[in-house]
Amino acid sequence: MMYAQLAATLLVAGVISVFDWMVACSAMLGGLVCIVPNGFVAWQFQRVKGTAVRRLVASEAGKFVLSGCLFAAVFILVETLHAGAFFAMFIVLQPMALLTPWLVQR
Repeated sequence: MMYAQLAATLLVAGVISVFDWMVACSAMLGGLVCIVPNGFVAWQFQRVKGTAVRRLVASEAGKFVLSGCLFAAVFILVETLHAGAFFAMFIVLQPMALLTPWLVQR
């Protein structure tokens, strides 16, 4: 799942970089803000002991906090951000978490 998101991010940002470097960097940041919290969920879900519900709640709570921190960091630290590219990449990658396992089974 994360590999598909990373591949899509690199592909889109690479194509956009031919036309506009700032838009490509913004798209890359949007992808990373989506991918890093998903990686945290995968790592945390394996690390936390207990029932599946407990592991899911712990990992999703951490994902929520990490996503908020990453959004804040991008908006505070990046001066020239193309918001459209940033949010477009973030939104496009969200359903990939659901669609990739379904497409791999086929």
